[in-house]
Amino acid sequence: MDEICLDHALIPCRGKAPIPMNWQKPDIWLGLSPIGCLHYHPRVTAIGLRTSEALFALDFDGHSTHGYALACGIDPFALTWTISRTGNEWRLKQLWRTTPEQRAQLPYGPFSWKHVTQAALKDDNGKVLKKGEALEVFASSSRQVIVLGRHPDGDDYYWREGKGPEALAVAPDALWNWVLTMAAAAGERRPSERRQASTTRRLDPCPICGRHSRSGSALWCSTDGDLIWCMPGVTFNAEMRHGSLRVGHSVVNGYALVKRTLIEGGDCLTFRPHVERMGAQPSLRAWRWING
Repeated sequence: MDEICLDHALIPCRGKAPIPMNWQKPDIWLGLSPIGCLHYHPRVTAIGLRTSEALFALDFDGHSTHGYALACGIDPFALTWTISRTGNEWRLKQLWRTTPEQRAQLPYGPFSWKHVTQAALKDDNGKVLKKGEALEVFASSSRQVIVLGRHPDGDDYYWREGKGPEALAVAPDALWNWVLTMAAAAGERRPSERRQASTTRRLDPCPICGRHSRSGSALWCSTDGDLIWCMPGVTFNAEMRHGSLRVGHSVVNGYALVKRTLIEGGDCLTFRPHVERMGAQPSLRAWRWING
């Protein structure tokens, strides 16, 4: 564990959310021990590990992910550092090292991506009755995963005997080939994400879905001027909260839905202030504006 602390930052967390605002800075948290994390703040309930190209996480988010992984040649029970949960045996995370040769194969550098293995179950009004499931990969220093502590649902994170940090292994070929496929898919979405990130600020909380800084999500809703980009998710999701939404028709908390953009994990929804005027419907006019 000492070697991991020196090379990969441990992050003090509350629930699944990092407590320090600067936790993504490259070197500032290197060397902090598990005990140091626990003493960092009285509200620390868990310890996170910042991922990277050199040490990535594979997140099995439910029963269906195991069958999908096996079909891809990925062993959900492989011998490597594995973080399990006391209340749900199907939800676990594997941590893997990479070699310099493997990292050189990444087509676009650091990334995070998911493959949905089971869509969310919704009723006729769009309300989510059962959350979806996905196999996710985190190979970016902008992400962190909890490796020890208490889950917000009350479960405990733990390591099975022989599957702690000492078992951390290099990603096998079958797994790495799948990771490269996910990296290519993530890269196809990057240009628009970079343009958005360069001019936006995050919302805390989001007035559409309610996503906030203590949610544990590394995905943020954001705004630029009058526009709001509401991101998808299984916990915070505009349509989970408000039902099915239609571009050019739906208004949420004073904002009109003007565009849908398919991204990782679902649709990014673009909203613009809804203004009552004579003539054309404001939301339709906004839709024409945003779409040129």
